[in-house]
Amino acid sequence: MRIISLNQPQKLFQSAYRQTEFDFVPSVKKNFPLLTVIQKSNKGLFLFLMMVIALLPAGWTNATFYSEATVGGSEFTTGCWVQPSSPLLVSLPDNAVIHQGNAWLSNPLMTWDASDTTCPTGQLQYQFRVATDAGFTNVVETSGWLNVPQFVTSATGDGEYYWEVTARDSAHLNITPVTTPSRHYTVDSSTLQAPNNLGWNIPTQSVTPNENPLDLACGATTDGGNPASPTVSHNWSAVSGTNIKYQREVTYPNGSTIGFFYETNTYTPFSSFGAPPGIEGLWKTRVKAFEDDNSNGVIDSGERTSDFSNYCNITLDLNPAAPAQIVLNEILPNPQGIDNAALPFGEWVELYNRSDSDVNINNWVIYADAANQFPLVISSANTFPDVAVGVGTTIIPSHGRLVVYRAGDANFDLADSGDTVSLYNGLVSGSGQLQDSHTYGDTRENKSLTRSPDGADNWVDPIPSPGRPNVLDESQLEPFAIINEQDGHHAVVALLEGANYQTADMVIEYTRKQDGEEVSEALTKQISIGENIQFYNDIFLGSMSSGAENPHTGIKNLKVHMTLHSNNLPDKTIDAQMNGKWRLE
Repeated sequence: MRIISLNQPQKLFQSAYRQTEFDFVPSVKKNFPLLTVIQKSNKGLFLFLMMVIALLPAGWTNATFYSEATVGGSEFTTGCWVQPSSPLLVSLPDNAVIHQGNAWLSNPLMTWDASDTTCPTGQLQYQFRVATDAGFTNVVETSGWLNVPQFVTSATGDGEYYWEVTARDSAHLNITPVTTPSRHYTVDSSTLQAPNNLGWNIPTQSVTPNENPLDLACGATTDGGNPASPTVSHNWSAVSGTNIKYQREVTYPNGSTIGFFYETNTYTPFSSFGAPPGIEGLWKTRVKAFEDDNSNGVIDSGERTSDFSNYCNITLDLNPAAPAQIVLNEILPNPQGIDNAALPFGEWVELYNRSDSDVNINNWVIYADAANQFPLVISSANTFPDVAVGVGTTIIPSHGRLVVYRAGDANFDLADSGDTVSLYNGLVSGSGQLQDSHTYGDTRENKSLTRSPDGADNWVDPIPSPGRPNVLDESQLEPFAIINEQDGHHAVVALLEGANYQTADMVIEYTRKQDGEEVSEALTKQISIGENIQFYNDIFLGSMSSGAENPHTGIKNLKVHMTLHSNNLPDKTIDAQMNGKWRLE
């Protein structure tokens, strides 16, 4: 297809007419072959055509024509020079947001409506472009010239994009192409932050959502405030995002599960535990957040969602017994070091006696799995009373504490990511009855979950204080020491919570039998303090002679006296003595 510009038709006519037999000059033949055809077939018609061109108005003679011009009968067609219509972008819609799970990510097809052309032999083509800015200065993808109005883009990574389409008539390449206005889309494959379960309100105590503290913590037991029609309100934390709504999943005591959707509330209205008088048993609930892009109140494909929160369980008991006297008081799921290390390391659970009498909990069990398959059976082999190390017991004194250690158990496991811990007064497979339970969420290393104060309903997340009053701040912890036998002639001393000090002067005192008399002995040592829990093992109680050990016998009344020194704290003096009897010899 050839195009010529008739800027001076009169001169072209005169030049062509001067040729013999109306033969064109070579340049005219080359640039305007159709006139040559006309000249050869009908000289009279050629003269007429050239006169028409010469008489065209000045404004027309600068136009550009296509060489498809034809002569038929008495009609003369000058050709086609009209731009095609602009394509109409169809998909993705303008300002679309693509989230993780959207089907478009697996087939990122961009489509537009085809352009129209008035040219009789028009062949339209399209070029697709994507940029990261509205001015298309940073183009990240350009297609070739396409024969179909669609393209699968590779611009699907997280970020903001702008796209446009250019149309051209491939048969008439000198016509200026036409480009659509651009559209914008965003790809965001991230997930929302999951809500946190906060606890429960019951209407007999409060009616304000998200009170602090709430009436009941996760894992609590309640009669719902009114046994005739028990109700409860579940609370959770808000999640940041656009048009955030929530799905709450509830598992009933019979195991069936149902989901409920909520608008912007971060709590449920007070609602019944099933039809009055309510369904007794364990109710499990968890929450996820979602961005409701189309504002229809439910989760649709491609809408951004969070993971589910951990479960916030609650037990409905319409005939509750008197409050439990032995309760879970502190839990350490994520200790430093090995989880099932020998005591006093590894995981542990502290129990508290709310009563005014001593209670023996021998053969009570602790579970940390939903199926109650792996009991941690309480015995003198895995317990410490208060802060004494090495002398196990199963008796918790009135308003006292008992620490139960995992102590190498291979099956019992306090999950770092969250769990429900339950205390029974015997094996569930026998006659054991639930005494207390607590559900916790994600944990951090060496951070315990505790009631504060001891035995109270409110649970917090402070630092570990096994066998001692629960505290909320590390500065409240006082250093203390433990002394115990290692074997018949060696002792071990443990210093706990001493990390704020650098050195200590240690004196170990004891009495022994010599020739039927009781003799007092003292052993002094200077020690360095490097960690919060530090052990000084293999302390020999005896004398050395010619490199040989002469152990003392009949040892009793073993005590330790320490003076701790710090660069910025006053000296601290602590004393401890061994509980129980020395090993018989």
